[in-house]
Amino acid sequence: MTEKKRVLAIVPAREGSKGIPDKNVAPTCGKPLIAWTIETARKAGEIDRLIVSTDSTRYRDILEHDYGADLFPFIRPEKFAKDKTPSSDVIIHALDKLEELGEEPFDIVALLEPTSPLRTAEQINEAIQLLTQSPKARALVSVVEDSNHHPLLAFEIDKVGRLVPYGTLTGKAPSDSEYPGHPRRQALRPAYFMSGDLYLSYVDTYRERRSFNHELTAGYKVRHWQAPEVDEPHDLIMIDALMKARQEGKI
Repeated sequence: MTEKKRVLAIVPAREGSKGIPDKNVAPTCGKPLIAWTIETARKAGEIDRLIVSTDSTRYRDILEHDYGADLFPFIRPEKFAKDKTPSSDVIIHALDKLEELGEEPFDIVALLEPTSPLRTAEQINEAIQLLTQSPKARALVSVVEDSNHHPLLAFEIDKVGRLVPYGTLTGKAPSDSEYPGHPRRQALRPAYFMSGDLYLSYVDTYRERRSFNHELTAGYKVRHWQAPEVDEPHDLIMIDALMKARQEGKI
C-alpha cells in the first residue's frame, strides 16, 4: 500500500490582470471565479493544506469571511506578483514561506489555477493517487485530447495568401512517417495538450526542476469541455454556461 503523501495545494491569485480586470474574482455562475477552485479543492481529501497566494489584501478580504483566514498565511510580495513573474517563483516562495512559518513539510505540491474552474474534487484525488502510484513519475499535468488542433493538421499562410502545411515555410514541419502530406484527422494517433486544470509535482523534484513539465511527467486526461481557461472576456461567458450546464446535469 502506498504511503500517504502530504499534499499542499496553491491557488495563485495576482490582482493585476490586463485581459479581464480583477479576473480572479470576476462573477462566475453566482460566485467569484476563484471560489469554484477553492471549494473544489476543499472537497478533495488527498489535499492536506490549501492556500491562496495573492498580493491583494482586497482579494483576501473578499474571500476570508466565507473561506477562512487559514487560506491566507501570507500576502505575496510585490516582487513575486509582476506581469512576467514565472509560476515557479510563486510556488518556491510559498513553499519557503510556509516552512519559515513552521508548517510541517510537504511531499507534493499542486498548482490549481483559478482560471480553470471546471475540474472536480474526484479528479484532483485521482490525479494525486496516479502520481503517487506511478514509480517512474515525479510530476503530473492534466491533458486533453484535441483532434481538431492536432499538430499534423496545422497550416501556415505563404506570401501570396495560400494555405500550406505547417513547416513548409520554416522547414520545421511536424514529422510522422505514417502520415505523409496533410493526413485525415481520423487516421492520426491521439495528440494531447496541457489543459491547465492540474499541475502536480514532488516538492524535491520541483525545487530542482522548477517546472511541472519534463521527462518524468505523467499525464492525467480530462474531458474536453473542462479544458477552457479564462483569459479573455468571452471565456467568462463560456465558462459560466458550462458551469450551469454541469449543475443541470447536461454535461
